[in-house]
Amino acid sequence: MEILQWNDALATGIPVIDEQHKQIVDMVNQLRDAIEAGDSEAAGQIIPKMVDYTVFHFTFEEELMEMANYSFLPVHRHVHQLFTRRIPEFQKRYAAGEDVLVELHNMLVRWLANHIQHEDRDYAPAIRDYLKERQNAAKAAEASAAGAAAILNAAPGGAAAAPAAAPAAQGQESATQTFRKRGLWQRIKAFFAD
Repeated sequence: MEILQWNDALATGIPVIDEQHKQIVDMVNQLRDAIEAGDSEAAGQIIPKMVDYTVFHFTFEEELMEMANYSFLPVHRHVHQLFTRRIPEFQKRYAAGEDVLVELHNMLVRWLANHIQHEDRDYAPAIRDYLKERQNAAKAAEASAAGAAAILNAAPGGAAAAPAAAPAAQGQESATQTFRKRGLWQRIKAFFAD
């Protein structure tokens, strides 16, 4: 059986996505190790964990693409849906006693490497641009707030005499705030708490 090695060909250049992909690669390799050790119980525990994490990752990735207005999001989402429809079939066959572990592992290795190297790398420039834009907007808001604070402090009576200022980044919401609104933040925190 193949081992899926993390390498530069799998990197998108988006740290959070690359870390999630590394987690999935690690789980695929854990499945391989369990299969080779003949430990079907361990393999049976890895599969649902891997499926749950992959669905979380797909949702996270699609949310980023949506925020970045990635034009091929519907196509990418469809590819994710096709993949997630295949997994329950393997789970049913496995639960019925069929030995599908090697077949599942080989499919995961091929699909994951191909998907990351093609579909995911296609969206990477749009996400990187979006994240850089957000970072620049946040820096501009911080600079603006710092400049306003300096002006207020230099004014007669200092900041206490000035009217309450609007939030520095009014209208600018962080990715964390967006994820909280969309219910993803709890899932992200729960994953990293495990």
